[in-house]
Order: sequence, then structure tokens, then C-alpha cells
Amino acid sequence: MNKWLALNQWFNSFGVKAYQEQTVSETAVLPYIAYELAFGDIDNSPLALTFSYFERSTNWQGCYNMSETISADIGRWGKRLEVDGGYIVIQRGSTFAQPLDDMDGDKDIRRMVFNIDVFFFTSN
Repeated sequence: MNKWLALNQWFNSFGVKAYQEQTVSETAVLPYIAYELAFGDIDNSPLALTFSYFERSTNWQGCYNMSETISADIGRWGKRLEVDGGYIVIQRGSTFAQPLDDMDGDKDIRRMVFNIDVFFFTSN
């Protein structure tokens, strides 16, 4: 499996649709995850990536629950994804999760921003 597909599958493994940031359509249905994508290889430093979880709610509980779910999946030592030519390790970044509000004036849209560090142990 290539790097793109492995990361895409990981982002889509949390029970909501995940989109690469540039591909989120205006008709996308909440909740969803929007993620940025970048790649490296064994000679690169870890890449700091961000992604966001969006939902419609009058409170933050769903965002906090998703934060706990993703954090548990990554675990203390990171999440390892097997890919062609090696593997990727995802670790929680600093600050791992942060709530943001005021989404274009819609007070019922909640956004949780996540920071991860991605290590590429791959030959390509």
C-alpha cells in the first residue's frame, strides 16, 4: 500500500468521512475530517501535519470524544502504518488537540484541530 492510501485509510478509520483539505466540497455532510497531506522518507525529519474534525452541535462533547478516540488509536508510542518500502509512525504532536469556534459565524459548527508528527521509515 502506498503512503497516500495508508494515511487516507487511517484518517477514514474513525467512523466519519475524511477528505484531503483541497477536496472538501461545499456539499460535504458534517461530521467529517479534513486533513493536509505531505510525504517524506527515511532521511527526512518528522513532518508536522494538522487535521481538523468538524461537527454540528450545540456543545463540544462530540469533539472531545473524537479527540479521545484518536488519541487512544495513536497510543503512547505511536501508530504504525505498513506501506510499500517500509512503514510510517504517527505520534501526537504538541499541542495535540485544540477546539476552535466561530466557523464563519455559524455558532453550531464545532472544529477540533489536531497536530501530529509523522515519521517516514520508507525507501521512497
